[in-house]
Amino acid sequence: VQYEQAHLEWNTDINCPMYARIDHIERYATNPQSDRPLILCEYAHAMGNSLGNFQEYWDVIEKYPLLQGGCIWDWVDQGFVEKTKDGRRYWTYGGDYGKIGTPSDANFCINGIVYPDRSIKPMTIEMGKVYQNIKFINFQRDKKTIDLRNDFSFTNLDKYNYEYTIHKAGKQIYKGSFTASALPGETTTVSLQGIPASAPSEGDIQIEFYAQIKTDEPFLPKGTIIAKEQCEVYPYAKTVAKFEGKPLTEQKSDNQIVLSGSRFKVAFDKQSGLMTSYQWNGMEYLVNQFGPKPNFWRAPLDNDYGADLGRKLKEWHTNSNAELKAKNLKVDTDNPNYTEVTATYIYQNTNTEWKISYQIQNNGIIKVINSFVCNDEDAPIIPRIGLRMQVTDQLNQLTYFGRGPEENYIDRNTSQFIGEYSRPIKDMYEAYVRPQENEHRTDVRWLALTKKAGNGLLIIADDKIEFNASNYLLEDFDGGDYIDRGAPISEDMNNRHLTDPQPQKLVDLFIDYQMMGIGGDNSWGALPLSQYEI
Repeated sequence: VQYEQAHLEWNTDINCPMYARIDHIERYATNPQSDRPLILCEYAHAMGNSLGNFQEYWDVIEKYPLLQGGCIWDWVDQGFVEKTKDGRRYWTYGGDYGKIGTPSDANFCINGIVYPDRSIKPMTIEMGKVYQNIKFINFQRDKKTIDLRNDFSFTNLDKYNYEYTIHKAGKQIYKGSFTASALPGETTTVSLQGIPASAPSEGDIQIEFYAQIKTDEPFLPKGTIIAKEQCEVYPYAKTVAKFEGKPLTEQKSDNQIVLSGSRFKVAFDKQSGLMTSYQWNGMEYLVNQFGPKPNFWRAPLDNDYGADLGRKLKEWHTNSNAELKAKNLKVDTDNPNYTEVTATYIYQNTNTEWKISYQIQNNGIIKVINSFVCNDEDAPIIPRIGLRMQVTDQLNQLTYFGRGPEENYIDRNTSQFIGEYSRPIKDMYEAYVRPQENEHRTDVRWLALTKKAGNGLLIIADDKIEFNASNYLLEDFDGGDYIDRGAPISEDMNNRHLTDPQPQKLVDLFIDYQMMGIGGDNSWGALPLSQYEI
C-alpha cells in the first residue's frame, strides 16, 4: 500500500529518474520544491555512434547550481576479441557465443565511451571537450580579449600554460601565448595580440585557445592539452566563381544527352535524368554511371534501432533506392554562360518533389541547384537530405574545409574545430563494433577528392554542406529494418562485426544539405532533440 501511494504521488518535476532528458532536469532545477542536488546516476547512453546533444546537457547543468552532473553509461564496450579466418581482429558481443536458445541482448553491452581495448572514439573527444574545467568565453574581437572561467574546485588557473593560434582560411597566420591566474569559481580577462584589423576578402579567420600541463603529472605528460576552444574572428567570405561564356556542343541519342566543352563532356540519361558520365581530359570520374542522385537515408545507428527508426522511417529508404524516372527533363540553352539541364522527381509515398538543375559551363564547372519540398504533414522525420554519387577510387585523397579532423554530427561537433583537413580516403572508416553510420562531417565549405598528384574533383558549397566520403558502401553499414536485442541466439542471427564491411574500388560520396542528429539520451526510444531533426 505504501509503495502504491508513493507511486501515485510521483511528481516528475521534482523527481528525476535515470536518463532524465534535458528539459526534465531543467524543470527540476527551477522547481521551488526541489531541495536536493541532482546527480544523474546514469545518462547519455553511449551505445555505438552516440553522445549527441551532450553539450546541451552541460549548458543546462552548468546554468543551475542544483544540477551537479551525472555518470555516462557506460565506460567501456564489453566485447571479446576474435579473429577472422584470414587473421583480422574484431570484437564480439551478445549472440556470438552459446547454444541455440541462449538468452542474448545482442550488442547492448557495446555502449562504452571507449572501445574494449580502451582506445578512444570520436565521442570520447567530445566528452573531454564538454567536461573541461577551463572555459574560454566572451571573446571580444574589437577589445582583443578573452575571458577564462575557472570551473575547478581546488585548482588555480596559473597551474597551466596557455597558447593561442589564429588561422585564416585554415592556415595559421599567428601564434601567441599568455598567462592567467584565477581562483576556483573566478573569471579572468586576458589581452591578445595578432588579431587582424579587417575581414578577409575570402575565407574566414578563427582563433583557437589551448591550456596545457606545465609539468608531468600521473598519466599526463608535460604539454598535454586539457582544455581548448575555437572562436570566430571574422565570418567566412566565399570566392565567387567566374562564368566562362562559351557555348557547349550538344549531342542527342535515343537514350542520352551529351554536352561537350573545353576538355570535358558530361552525359545524362534521358529516362532517369541522372548524370551518367563526367569526363575531364579523357578521364572518367563517375563509377557505375552513378551521378548525383537524391538520397534520404543513412545506415541506422544503434540509437536509431532503439527508436525503431529502421521501420518507422523506411519510406525514406524506399525513396533513396527507387528507380528514378525524370518528370519534365529539360535542356535550356538560353543563357549564354551555361547550358542548363533540369530534372524533377516525384515520390508519391511521401508527397515529395525534388528538382535538380545542372548549370554546365564550357570549362567543366557545373553549378548544381536542388529544391526539395515535402507536402505531407504526416511524413516521418527524414534521416538526411542530400545527393549520393560514386566516383573513381583513383581519387584517393580527401581535403576539406569544415569541422574536423574527426567525424562529427550536428548535435556532436563542439570538439571538432573549423579548419582545413586532409586524409586518405581509405582511412575514412570509424570501426564501430557493430557497423553503422560513421565518418560524417559538418559545417563544410568545400571538399576536394584528388589523386596524389593533386588533380581531381572540387565541390564548393554556396553556404555550408555536410558530407561522407568512403571506399565503403552505405549498404555495408546498414543492419536492415530491425534488430531484436532481446532475442535468444538462433540459427539465423545475423550479428555483424567491424570486419564485415569490405572496401570497394570506388568512392561512395554523399553531399548533404543535412543529416539528422545522432541522439544519445537513451538507446531505447529517444529521438534526437527536435532542433536536430529534419
